[in-house]
Formats: sequence, structure tokens, C-alpha cells
Amino acid sequence: MKFVWGYSGGNCNDCEFMVAEGTIEDDSVDDFRKLGGPGLVYLNSEGGSLMGALALGNEFRKQGIRTIVGAAVPRSDNPDVQDVSGEGVCLSACTYAFLGGVERTVPAGAKYGIHSFTSEAKPGSDASFSAADITNAQILTGILLEYTQRMGADPILVKMASGQAADSMSYLSETELEQLRVNWDPVLAPSPHLEIYKNGLVAVTQTADKSATVTLFCKDRNLNLMLSQETADRKPSDQGLPEAGNGSDDGQMLLSTDSKMVGGDFTLRKDERFAYRTLKMDREIEETMTNSPRFQVRFGVVRPEIEAVRADIPSDGLMPLFAMLRRNCL
Repeated sequence: MKFVWGYSGGNCNDCEFMVAEGTIEDDSVDDFRKLGGPGLVYLNSEGGSLMGALALGNEFRKQGIRTIVGAAVPRSDNPDVQDVSGEGVCLSACTYAFLGGVERTVPAGAKYGIHSFTSEAKPGSDASFSAADITNAQILTGILLEYTQRMGADPILVKMASGQAADSMSYLSETELEQLRVNWDPVLAPSPHLEIYKNGLVAVTQTADKSATVTLFCKDRNLNLMLSQETADRKPSDQGLPEAGNGSDDGQMLLSTDSKMVGGDFTLRKDERFAYRTLKMDREIEETMTNSPRFQVRFGVVRPEIEAVRADIPSDGLMPLFAMLRRNCL
């Protein structure tokens, strides 16, 4: 496997990346460690060593890497600067390396293909193992189940792969990629739902990885947004998010949409387990949230640096929800 640096020529968080292309070997993880790199890796591979893929996936998770299926494409105006095609492939052993990403995307047009593995090495085949094969199928299945579940994907993926002959390939559909949590964004949250609290109502939603809870409530006739995160016994590399106490207290709470970013100072309260950050919302913030399909909760300063997204929430139904909260103020 070759690790190729990529740069789109722009000035953004994802403008610098790495593309991992070719056959995964037992020592591919060592090559990746030596290079280091940005937090985004595109994978374009037909497979290789299964044990090498698991080691690479574990390293992706350890470093908090985001993974996308895609191939490096030299730009016509500058061959030294890479673009990325969304038509890459991630097949066989590559699919397990891909699962190591804390955030994972298989774009439309890319292929994610699974099949069963055989203990008989087949040199040159994308189903081949390393020389240190695990010949016991039960042990191998247990390893894959534990790994897949730890990476946040549905273990049914392993069962589906084992049902596909080793000399053929099953390509997952967009629906299957979502249902099996192969495509995964840890900060995505569903629309807030109303809950009774004390003598009023609050609206609550939680990110997919359960790392952050967003609560909307009315107090003293003002709408507020509170984000709570666990501060103890969390591993940021496992969640893809920084610790709640890292770097957030010096900036502002920011709500960003596709076209605008608003926010302000927040209040901070902590207990033994959680940090609670609360932003008092004004009309501009409300309008920004309701006039866009989604909004994201961040911390930091608008320029030059924005901290990682903590929650990504749909805006559907927020206007009537805000009205309900005001009528049932705490």
C-alpha cells in the first residue's frame, strides 16, 4: 500500500489529506505511522492482508482519523496537487481498515465490497492473508466481531461477509451502508424531542455516539441552548471528539450553518462527570437556526480557528418547538 499526500489547493480543514492506495500488507501500518499526516485518509484498495487491515484500522482509531473511500487524481492544472475522485473502491480486507475511522463516508459512486475469508493463502488475490494466518475460523470470526463492534459498526456485517463466497464480492447498497453503520458520523443527532422538566418543557437530542446531549429550554422568557458532555473516563480518539474541557472555555459557543455562523459567550458548570455549557439565544441566533436545514454546535472563535463540531442537528420543526418552549418556560 502506498500513502500519497493530497492537497486540493484551498485553505480549509479538509484541503490537506492522505490517500492510501494499493494492497494492504502486514507492515502497512508501520508505513502509515512513519508518515503521520492529517486527520483525513481516503482509501482506495482491493484488499490484502486481513491482519494488516485490522492493525491499520486500529491505528486510524488511535489517531482519530476520518476515512472516506476515494482515489487520488492529479489536477490537470497542477499535477503535483491531488484532487480526489469519489469513485474509489474499498474491498475485502480494506473494509475492515475503513471501519477504524472515527467518521466514515462511502460516497455515491464508490464501492464497498465484502466477502468471506479463507485460511488458505492465495497470493495475488484480494482475499489473501498474511503468512501468519489464523486457521481457526471460530477464532477469526470472534476477532472480526469484536473489532467491528468496537469500531461502532453493526456486527451483522461480519455475518453478511461470511455468507459471501471468498471468490466473489457483495457490494453494499447505500441503505445497507447506513443501516450497518459503515457510513458513520458520530456528531449527527436527530431532531430534538420535547420532555417534561419541573414545571415546564425542554427539547432534547443526543449525538449518534452518545458523547454530547443538546438541550433547548426557556428560562426567564429567554431561549437557551445547553450542551453537556462527559468529562471523565472518555477517550477522544475513540469518539472522534475532543474532551469537553479541552480548549472550549476560552472561546464562544458557535452555531454554524451552511451560510452563517452566530454565537456568543456561554456559562459553564461542571460536576464530577459532566460539563454543561449554556448559551443564551437571541433573535439572530434563532433565525439562523430555523432558516437552514441543519446547524452545528462548535466552540472557539470565528477566525482563524474553529474547534471540532460537537453536534450536528436538523432544524426541521424548530419554530413550533421554540413557541412551545416559550409557552412552557421553566
